[in-house]
Amino acid sequence: MTGFRAAISTRETRPYGWLTPFIGDISNQHPEFASRILCLSRAEVHFLGIAYVAMTLCPDARARRDGFVRAYTKMKWRTLLLRFAFVGNPARATMILKLSRKFGGDLWRPASYIRALTFSKCPNTVKTLRHLPTITRRTLLDLQALPQVYRTAGVLSHMARNRHRHEVVFALAAVERIRPDLTPAQIVDSLKSAKPGALSCWVRRHLQRARFPAPPTGRLCDNQGHAVTPLESYQALANAAREFDNCVRTYQGQVLRGQRYFYRYTAENNGKGVGIIELRQMPVVGWVIEEALGPNNNDLSGQDRLAIINLFAKADIIATPQMRQPGRWFDID
Repeated sequence: MTGFRAAISTRETRPYGWLTPFIGDISNQHPEFASRILCLSRAEVHFLGIAYVAMTLCPDARARRDGFVRAYTKMKWRTLLLRFAFVGNPARATMILKLSRKFGGDLWRPASYIRALTFSKCPNTVKTLRHLPTITRRTLLDLQALPQVYRTAGVLSHMARNRHRHEVVFALAAVERIRPDLTPAQIVDSLKSAKPGALSCWVRRHLQRARFPAPPTGRLCDNQGHAVTPLESYQALANAAREFDNCVRTYQGQVLRGQRYFYRYTAENNGKGVGIIELRQMPVVGWVIEEALGPNNNDLSGQDRLAIINLFAKADIIATPQMRQPGRWFDID
């Protein structure tokens, strides 16, 4: 190690961190570069960093780096990348150069440049990066945490305003799961309405709009005016919760998972609601009537219970022992 490289490579004098020896090599080859060694622009430092890492990933890394050092002040940056890093790939050399000019902060760690090079192979991610005014290491970490379909400027903006990036990732995954009727683009567009720090409210709104699975049976009625009607939406559950003063709407998640379904029971044509019926999935048997309760979770009369049992019998849905006789216990699980 001789000349300027030796002078700047001690523990006390490494102004460019891990890249200092490489910059020292260029300085030893080119005096005009050495004259401005301590005032390199941020763009040039990032260019040298990503060029070094790109060449290091190649099989003949040492030969490429040596050629790069000898030619540094004699060629344009794009030509250097094309000649020594991305041979035969002018489009990628141009794109890497444009991205590197947006890199923010001081020299990155090699892992961050590797991450940027990896993302440069994905057209959707590159499109997002090219529209950003600045690319930081946080930007790359946010992109890494996201599935490719959600690597958009809008999602990145939301992640930048959120302390914990994984909350955004979790929220996107949750909405994607509960709203299969929406495309990723629609979910991203919806995220624009979410306020920073209020992702739970955004997810809850989508949960309330989620489509319920088809009910075990449609509306059932008899010639005496008794009828049971399925509650097929969150709004229907919420209305029933207000009407009967119960907590039926809190079971929406189990309805969406196909574990429960709720019905509203009336005892006469177009009459006032009398009770809420809960159907549960039972192993082997399938859907069964587990419970039927009136306002404030009060018990229904035996006559109403019998009417409910007879109505569901038309759809081959049986009742549990406690439905026939309150007080009898039966483990439905």
